[in-house]
Amino acid sequence: MKEKKPTAVCRVCGEPILLSERRVLSCPSCGAKQLSLPDAPGERQTHIADACRYLSRGDFYSALRLFEAINKTDPTPLSRSGMVLARYGVTGERGFMQEGTREVCARLVPGDVRSDPDLLAALREADPDETAFLDGLASLIEREQRRLRNRETEKNRETQKREEEGYSEEYLEALKKEEERKAREARLREETEAEEKKKEEEKARRILRARRRELLASCLKIILPAAAAFLALFLAVILYFRPLARYRKAQSELEAGNYVSAARLLRELGDFKDAGELLRPYRFYGLEAGDVVAFGTYPQETNGTKTPIEWIVLGEEEGNVLLLSRRILDVKKYNETHISVTWETCSLRAWLDGEFLESAFSEQDRARLVETVRTTADNTAQGTLGGAPTNDTVFCLSAEEAERYFGEAVSGSASATPYAAAKSIYQDDEQGSDACWYWLRTPGSSQSNAARIDFDGSVNLRGAMVDYSKYGVRPAVVVRVSD
Repeated sequence: MKEKKPTAVCRVCGEPILLSERRVLSCPSCGAKQLSLPDAPGERQTHIADACRYLSRGDFYSALRLFEAINKTDPTPLSRSGMVLARYGVTGERGFMQEGTREVCARLVPGDVRSDPDLLAALREADPDETAFLDGLASLIEREQRRLRNRETEKNRETQKREEEGYSEEYLEALKKEEERKAREARLREETEAEEKKKEEEKARRILRARRRELLASCLKIILPAAAAFLALFLAVILYFRPLARYRKAQSELEAGNYVSAARLLRELGDFKDAGELLRPYRFYGLEAGDVVAFGTYPQETNGTKTPIEWIVLGEEEGNVLLLSRRILDVKKYNETHISVTWETCSLRAWLDGEFLESAFSEQDRARLVETVRTTADNTAQGTLGGAPTNDTVFCLSAEEAERYFGEAVSGSASATPYAAAKSIYQDDEQGSDACWYWLRTPGSSQSNAARIDFDGSVNLRGAMVDYSKYGVRPAVVVRVSD
């Protein structure tokens, strides 16, 4: 449920005002200003709102009593100014034609408002914004008090004149109505003049806006062609001349035999000119952990069409590059039958170094692969024997290698290609991540189990039965950097 925002009540029109950190609030409905206590507790805010509501209704006696009670427990410029507002009967009066509300005094109070003790006390405690409000309030009250005194004096003078001349009650009533009529006409003239002035100002603003639009249009006729030319030049520099400079730099680096820097430049250039063809013989130079490189082909779509395999760089091994497939490429058992096996004797190793090797890599690619001696350590948690070292061209990572290489640059969690997913691989359907389990070459809790990588990329040394048919294969290879 949406939380209701705290509000105050306008002292003039009674409409709600959103509380803020400001000490002086402005009513969005009538424009009247009033002091605020944004950090006051809820009960105190309720009392302040009630007092302001009394002011808006003209119940100045109740407002004065409530502001006095608030001031006794927590004297602030707000409570003191509230007593001044109630004492002088400051309220709002709407015009006959002109929209809006003007503030007037409903009470004539003897003395000078500038000497009012509550106003003086409020000014002593006020900050600059509150001081400006209180000074404006004093000026309003002074102006209204003069108006009320003038009206009272005129009224007394008319009463005395009537008494001296002995006018009849009917005449006095007619005279009163005439005075009221003249007052209405005077207000009507004032509001009409104000409305006319407002219309003239709006007309002047429209003319000014039209002239500004004309000036802007004239400027745009000059600026836009220049900006278009500059943008075209800028794009030419960014999209062609800068890549061209890097392309020529890469060519120079190749000629000088600086293959690492040349390969990095060509890799950044992507499809620019023949950068891809120039990079092909040097694509394994300058690679860092986490980089992705294409090498070999394998079925990855459900229709079985071979596409380039993407490999993630894990690190360097004796001047060569250790790669791991970015995605799980196929689904295989660790061993075809449920017996005690090691990596040396399992069917998965035979498939990787046989059928997969022949299918995924051309003769030229196979010449670049390095056969390495892979040591499969015993299971550190279960004590299961890892078996003898093996000479492998394509292999699965061991638990130790996974712990070493997986981190920020390379994630242990991996999803399957559509081709592998179509073989009923075990996926993380509950979390919706599409991550899959895949084999490690390290033995599991027994010789008939093999370790695996879980959905979250962590090593599971307990593993699963070697003949389980729904685990994926994420091959690893070592590639020679140079031909």
